[in-house]
Amino acid sequence: EEIALDLTPDKSYPNQKEVLMRLGKVCKRQGSFALGCKKYTQAGEREKAMKCLLKEGSIPAIINYANTARNPKIYILGANYLQNSDWHNDAQIMRTIIQFYMKAKAFEQLSNFYDACAQVEIDEYREYEKAL
Repeated sequence: EEIALDLTPDKSYPNQKEVLMRLGKVCKRQGSFALGCKKYTQAGEREKAMKCLLKEGSIPAIINYANTARNPKIYILGANYLQNSDWHNDAQIMRTIIQFYMKAKAFEQLSNFYDACAQVEIDEYREYEKAL
C-alpha cells in the first residue's frame, strides 16, 4: 500500500490518469481490491472501482460506494451483486437492493427481483398470500 501511495502522481502530473489506471490494474491483479478501487476512483473510473469492490466481496463497502458514487450503473452493479448474497434472510439487504434499482430507474430488474422474492416466499415458506 505504501508503494502504491508513493507511486501515485500529483494532480499536476500530465499523465496522472494513465498512471492511476495502471496502479489500479496492478493492485487488482495482486488481490488488493480495496486499493485498486481507490486508484480507479482517483482516475475517475468508478465502474472499474466498483468491480474491484465486488471482487473483494465486502457488502458494507459495496453499499457505501454505491451510495457515494450516485451513478445508475454503479447502483445496478451493487444490486446485482447483493442478489447473490443472503438477501432473503436479511431484510436490510433486501431493502438496499430495492433502493438501488429504484435509484437507477432499473424497473425491469426491480420487477425481476420482486418476482424472485415472491418465488422464495412460495418455495421456502409456503406463504402464498405474502407472495402476492
